Amino acid sequence: MRAIFVKIIIGLVMGLLPLSFAQAQEEPSKTILVFDASGSMWGQIDGKAKITIARSVFENVLKDWQAGNELGLIAYGHRRKGDCTDIEQIIAPGPVDKDAFMTALNSLNPKGKTPLSAAVKQAAEALKFEENKASVILVTDGLETCNADPCAMASELEKLGVDFTTHVIGFDLGEKETKAVRCIAENTGGQYFPASNAGELGAAMEIVSEAATHEYNVLLHGKINKDAEELTDGVSWEVYPYTNGKLAADYLTYSYNAPASLNLPPGQYRIKAVHGKAIVYQDFEVKDEGLNEAELLFGTGTLIVSGRADKNASEPVGKEWDIYPIIDGEVSKKYIGFSYHVPATFILPAGKYRIKAIYGKAIVYKDVEIKTGETTKAVIIFNTGTLEVSGLAGQSSQKPVGKEWDIYPIIDGVVSKKYIGFSYRIPGKFILPTGQYRIKAIYGKAIVYKDVAIKADETTKAVIIFNTGMLEVSGRAGGAQKPVGKEWDIYPMVDGQPAKNYLTYSYKTPARFILPAGDYWIRAIYDGKTYTQNVTIKTDTSASIVMQFD
Repeated sequence: MRAIFVKIIIGLVMGLLPLSFAQAQEEPSKTILVFDASGSMWGQIDGKAKITIARSVFENVLKDWQAGNELGLIAYGHRRKGDCTDIEQIIAPGPVDKDAFMTALNSLNPKGKTPLSAAVKQAAEALKFEENKASVILVTDGLETCNADPCAMASELEKLGVDFTTHVIGFDLGEKETKAVRCIAENTGGQYFPASNAGELGAAMEIVSEAATHEYNVLLHGKINKDAEELTDGVSWEVYPYTNGKLAADYLTYSYNAPASLNLPPGQYRIKAVHGKAIVYQDFEVKDEGLNEAELLFGTGTLIVSGRADKNASEPVGKEWDIYPIIDGEVSKKYIGFSYHVPATFILPAGKYRIKAIYGKAIVYKDVEIKTGETTKAVIIFNTGTLEVSGLAGQSSQKPVGKEWDIYPIIDGVVSKKYIGFSYRIPGKFILPTGQYRIKAIYGKAIVYKDVAIKADETTKAVIIFNTGMLEVSGRAGGAQKPVGKEWDIYPMVDGQPAKNYLTYSYKTPARFILPAGDYWIRAIYDGKTYTQNVTIKTDTSASIVMQFD
C-alpha cells in the first residue's frame, strides 16, 4: 500500500488540520462513521491487531473534532458470525461525547461478515440524506461479502440525496480490493484514501474528517483551451504532495468530478489531470486561508470513427478501432487508445494519428489530424461483403449440416496456402474483403471445395452438397442382445478392393460415421478376433449394420 501518509502528510496534519484550513461553516455538519468490525479486523499490522490500531487512531481524531459538528457511529460484523444483517447504529448523530464514543469502539468484538453497502445505506437514511446535507465516513479493511454492489449503491444514494457524500478509507487493502471499494467515494463526490498502517490511517482519518465537516478549500478546473467552456465530466485528477522539495511517488488523493473540489492541507502539490487520452501536469500551492483554485488546459480534440462496407452503403459498420500517434512522421508502435463501439469516439491531444480499422477480416488504415477544440469525423471504407456458408447431405436434403468451414483467398488465380478465416457454426458467416475465395467444407469424413466471389456490401450464400450418408455399426456375441465391439475401422473400396489405409475408426459401440456416398469395407475387432463386412453408403440415407461375432 501507499506509504505517503507517514512520510509526507503526518507532520502537516496531526493537530493542525482542524484549525488551519477549514472554511467557515454556515451550519454544523452531520456525519456518521461506518466502522468495519468484521472478523478480518483481528488481522495484524506490525504486530498489532487492526482493530487496536483503529481504536487508537480514532481516539486522537476525537480529541480534535470541531465542536458543533455532529458525529454518529454505525458498526457491522461485531455481534454474529455469518450474518449479513449484523449492522448496528451504536451512536446517533449528535454532539460528540468523546468518552462515550471510545467506550463504544472499545466494546466492539470483530467476528462477522462485511455488509458495507447496507451499512452505508443505513447511515445515509439515519442522516435523512434525502432532506439534508449528509456525510458518511467508511473505514473498511475488506470487500463487500453480502451479495451487494457497492458502486451501484453509491450511485443510487447520490441520485436520491440532497447533498450526499461518502469518504472512504481502505485500511490494508490490496490494489484489486481498492478498485472495488473506492467507487463508493467516486460515485458520491467523496475522497478515497489508502492506509496500510497506524500512521497512514491517522493521517487519512484527519483529512477525511475535515472533508466531512468543512467545505472544500481546493477547486480544480479543466478546459480544452483558454477560451473553451469549463469541462463538467470526463476528467480525472490525482494530487501528489511535495515534502522538502521532493515529489511523492504516489498520489495523496484523487477525484473524478469536474470541477474537482478537495480538502488539502497547506503545502505544495503537483496535479495530474487526465481528459480522454491527454495527460497534463501543474504544480500548485494550497495556502492557509481562502479557496485555492487551479485551471488546467488539455489541448484536446475529438475524433469520431465509423465505417462503411462500401462507399455507397448507409449502415455504419466496424469491429475494432486502434489509434496510433504519428510523431515526427513516424507511426508509433504502441496504440494510444482503442474501441469496439460503432461509431467510436476518442478524446485526443492535438496532433496526427493513424487509425487501424478492423471489420471482419478486413483491415484498413487511415491518417487523420486532430486540432484543439475541433471534432474530426473519419469514415473508413472497408470494401467488404458477407459470405454465408451452409451444407446439405444431399441435393434434396432439408436440414443444414456441416462441421467446419475454412476460407482461403484466391490471389491472381492462386489459392493461398493459409486460410483467412474459419468457423464451426452452421451456417458459417464471414465478413471478407471483396475478391475471390475458396471454401473448404468439412462434414464427417467428406471434404468439398467451392469457389466464390465476394462483392462489396452484398451477401453471398454458398450451399455445399456433401453427398454423405450415415453409417451405424454394432456387434452381437452369440444370441446376446447387448451390443458389443472393441474397434471399428472403415476402409474405402477402390476397384473392388479395400484401400491400404483406413478412412476413419472408432472404439465406441455402436459406432457412428458420416461418410461420402460409396462402398466401404468394415473391419471389426472383438475378443481378439477380426471380422469384416462390406457396406454401401447412399446420399442422405442411414445404414445400420449389426455384425455377428461367433
